[in-house]
Amino acid sequence: METMPTLPAFFEPLLVEQYGSTDASRIVRGCAAGRATTLRANTLVADSDEAARTLDEAGIPWSRVPWYDDAFVLEPGSEAALRALPIYEKGGIYLQSLSSMIP
Repeated sequence: METMPTLPAFFEPLLVEQYGSTDASRIVRGCAAGRATTLRANTLVADSDEAARTLDEAGIPWSRVPWYDDAFVLEPGSEAALRALPIYEKGGIYLQSLSSMIP
C-alpha cells in the first residue's frame, strides 16, 4: 500500500479548529494510512479477462472487486511491476481509485 506524505504542521490546528480534535485526529490518521493500488480494465482496449491473465502471467497478486467486474485490487508493492507491462503502456489497464469507479 502506498502511504501519504505527512501533513504540514500548520494544517493540523486548522483541522482541529474546523472539525474538533476527535475528527481531526481521525482525518490525520486517515491521511497517513496506506491505500490499496487499484486499477480497471479499459474495455475499449482490453477486457477484464485479458487483464487478469496478464496480471497472473506477470506474477502480480490481485483480487476482484465484487461490485465491478473490470476493477482489480493489487497487493502492496505491485505498482512498479504493473507500470512495466505492455498492456499498461498500451492503455489496456489504468490506475484508478475505487471511489472513482462508483457508477
